[in-house]
Amino acid sequence: MAKWTQIWSACLALIGLAWLFFTKTVPWTPKVDEIGTRILIKKPSVTPVLKKISHFPTVPKREKIQEKEKVPESPLSQLKARMERVVQQCGEVCQTSQNRTRLIGHKYYDVVVKKFNCQQLFDNNYMDGYTLFPTPPKTIPGFLRDGFTYQNRVQVRPSYRDDSKGKRHTLIWTEDEVAKLRSSLQRNELRGNYGIAQVKNIQAHLREHMNITDQHVLIVGSQFPWLEVIALEAGAKRITTLEYVPIESRHPQIKTIVPKDFALKFLNGTLGQFDAMMSFSSFEHSGLGRYGDGLNPYGDLITMARVWCVLRDGGMVLIGVPTGPDVLVFNLHRIYGPVMYSHLFANFEQVFTKANIANYHRQHCYQPIHILRKNLTLFKGAI
Repeated sequence: MAKWTQIWSACLALIGLAWLFFTKTVPWTPKVDEIGTRILIKKPSVTPVLKKISHFPTVPKREKIQEKEKVPESPLSQLKARMERVVQQCGEVCQTSQNRTRLIGHKYYDVVVKKFNCQQLFDNNYMDGYTLFPTPPKTIPGFLRDGFTYQNRVQVRPSYRDDSKGKRHTLIWTEDEVAKLRSSLQRNELRGNYGIAQVKNIQAHLREHMNITDQHVLIVGSQFPWLEVIALEAGAKRITTLEYVPIESRHPQIKTIVPKDFALKFLNGTLGQFDAMMSFSSFEHSGLGRYGDGLNPYGDLITMARVWCVLRDGGMVLIGVPTGPDVLVFNLHRIYGPVMYSHLFANFEQVFTKANIANYHRQHCYQPIHILRKNLTLFKGAI
């Protein structure tokens, strides 16, 4: 009997320990049974674990946590955005459509009138931007074709050159070099860039139609100072040469400047005004990309409008560019005919030229001289 009592006591002790362990580790909740008696029901042990897991942050998919790589814009997209800004800023200068062109007469070509906003023409880095392409484009982008062809009134012929890797280092014009060139001119031996006959032709036009004695002359586009020497010999007091390639002039009468600095001086009021401008075989290349410049159908028109802005009233212009039927030889140069000349000379009085389109020959570059004048009286009320 005592033996069974001991066994029974041990069993009760084990049951008590089991009960104590179970109630401490597993939560219980009271529930009323069908007859109203409170009973304890064990909660599923997995519930708390699931609740805890549900608070863990979900791991996003790989593509969501990786930042999207920024894809650089293509050169064409960048060029399109640039040209949109250029057209907004240049206003009527870049307006070449026939039905929106204002005319006030005709001399050698239609006399075109445009509103020039000089401040905006100089306060825009996009107008002078360098190329966005590794090499000059061989074809005209579709969105620029209307601008380059004056709405299909200008023919296009292909002739490709890549001179974008040309001189970028600083050129030096010494006083001695200029003196030697001037001496050569006085002996009628200066060839310049286009031969002795063209040098004499320019001299004759200056003598007969432009008096630049004691004047401040702007020369656009020159890496060799032959035009500068002609101007000095014609009596110019001071010369400023505007050129993309940096030039160090050591001649006391010749100063040089790059377009960016030229624009800054205009905007801050330190540039001053010029009495005359001379340029030969430069404007026709502007904006074609051949020399590493950015594509711009209106590059030549913008440059000429800027010349108008910096000339005094009555200031004269001598300019020579390829002449013939209106043709864009892409990317070599423009050949100016009645359409393109009328816009290139907008707001200028056409003073004199011997140009005759019949003299044009496809194999030989025909570049007659044109003399213009900034005449505010003639255009009074129109500009």
